[in-house]
Amino acid sequence: HKERDVDLSRSTQVEYAIQCKDFIESGKYNLDAFKQAMGENLYESMEILNVTTKEGFNSYIETQMLKFHPNYDFDLEQMVDKDMCKSSLALVDTFVRERPLQEEIYYYSKYIVISSRMEKEIPLMALAYIERLCAKIGILINHWNWRRIVLITLIVASKIWDDESLENVHFPKAMPDLSVKEISNLEKIFLDLISYDLIVKGADYAKYYFILRAMSKEFEEEECLQMDPISFDQMRKLQKNSDRAEECLREIYKYQDFSASI
Repeated sequence: HKERDVDLSRSTQVEYAIQCKDFIESGKYNLDAFKQAMGENLYESMEILNVTTKEGFNSYIETQMLKFHPNYDFDLEQMVDKDMCKSSLALVDTFVRERPLQEEIYYYSKYIVISSRMEKEIPLMALAYIERLCAKIGILINHWNWRRIVLITLIVASKIWDDESLENVHFPKAMPDLSVKEISNLEKIFLDLISYDLIVKGADYAKYYFILRAMSKEFEEEECLQMDPISFDQMRKLQKNSDRAEECLREIYKYQDFSASI
């Protein structure tokens, strides 16, 4: 990776965000135009940012989350200051109105699981990974980014659960607007953001099992969750697979840079 002189200060990133918003509102938005207007600055790797500082880490998060959707709204998503949230009811109301519908998430996830022939346990792990992502970096999921986050967590979970999991080349069929390189890029970003923390403990698995069981009753499709809690042997195998997958994925992405692909 060749470092370039890049100004990724917050003011610069906000300026880029405004440019992106203008493109979308004008109705002339397309990915090539977005790249040209935004410049390649936002597509630099984490290595040129000082992520040991709060400002540098926030800049890195903002940069990476743009890859989950170019309309990512920094001000709306960076709801870290609780006092600001309390005093800005309009901002909170906007976020509530723009949340993805539960039915949308359910049917989209169901489509990926069925079309990719995933095991029923995989959505449980994906749910754990989504919550892990939100907890680690404070990102809130909205209607702009949720599909890609759901897809990537399901892909990663399938690689942990199944030794013969599908390669990334098969998954664009579930989300045609993404190329193989884009999926690999998103996967690398996701793994970096959660620090390759892939192990799902038995207690966590049980928690998400009962959460999804309760939700399945809401949709009157309880038959979709006709499985018992994971056994001790399965959990031991899962943790072994997690260690193996972490080592394998770290090696795969060690020298690869997909940042210029989207």
